[in-house]
Amino acid sequence: MLLLSAILLGTIFLYHAHWERHHDMVLLKEEADLRLQAGKKILEREIGHVISDVRSLSGIPCLRKWIHDPQNPQVLRSTASEFQVFARHKIWYDQVRLLDHDGQEIIRVNATENGPVIVPPEALQDKSQRYYFSDLRKLQKGEIYLSPLDLNVEHGEIETPHKPTLRLAARLLTIRAATGALS
Repeated sequence: MLLLSAILLGTIFLYHAHWERHHDMVLLKEEADLRLQAGKKILEREIGHVISDVRSLSGIPCLRKWIHDPQNPQVLRSTASEFQVFARHKIWYDQVRLLDHDGQEIIRVNATENGPVIVPPEALQDKSQRYYFSDLRKLQKGEIYLSPLDLNVEHGEIETPHKPTLRLAARLLTIRAATGALS
């Protein structure tokens, strides 16, 4: 009888311990799901702000003038200055750049400890071989591109210290193959 009571108590104890552990796991999963949902909402909101920034930047008047007169140095300087002002007020951006239809940087503004700096023409880079440029070329005019998270590459080398980077871009021009015209 004593042995049977011990077995019964042991079984009840094990069942209770198992149930408690299961209950704790359910609570932990629910808490993790809530945190994940909250994080997702924050990320969606922040990405929404960044997409809005890209749309705003792609619509600045001097950039629209550059589209129609890409060789005009005054328009190019005005666009670079607008990018610099944008970067001064949006300090979380590491770079703001304009690429031509071949992937060559036309303008780049780098964030520095002393504020945003317009990169001189001789230091501009060819980004035509980067995956994000190839992906961007597949978009239609006005569409927004969001890259996967990766490490920043400068002059063909991964930048150190490592800098996790998301790239957002807007396609400003559509290349019409039949005529070779830009719109």
